[in-house]
Amino acid sequence: VEHEDLGAVVSESAVMSREGKELAKFAVYERGIVIKPSIELPLDSPPLRSFFVAKILDGYKRRDEELVKEGELSREEAFDYEIVEEGGIVKEIRIKNYRDKRRLDEIRSALRWTLNRVLERAGG
Repeated sequence: VEHEDLGAVVSESAVMSREGKELAKFAVYERGIVIKPSIELPLDSPPLRSFFVAKILDGYKRRDEELVKEGELSREEAFDYEIVEEGGIVKEIRIKNYRDKRRLDEIRSALRWTLNRVLERAGG
């Protein structure tokens, strides 16, 4: 999968569990983020669906849609995301236009929390 629409890679790191297990690869691009889960992440798992997607990702998306409506932000600059799944398992989460470091840090820590919860529910 190509990510050239996101610009150049700025950094690549791993999101780790409290026990030091790799939970996901986290690649930051100039205009986006690509998350590749290293653990099995069901699309319908509650921590992912009701917290990471509904509260975090959809929250940023709604906020930016408001800014677009108010003329503060162009549609091309607005936050968006796409979840790539196969058979109900998340393969990749692509985020466009996170726009600032605060959002980047929030996404990263929310992701870590989400994946730790999924891991605990799956029995470690």
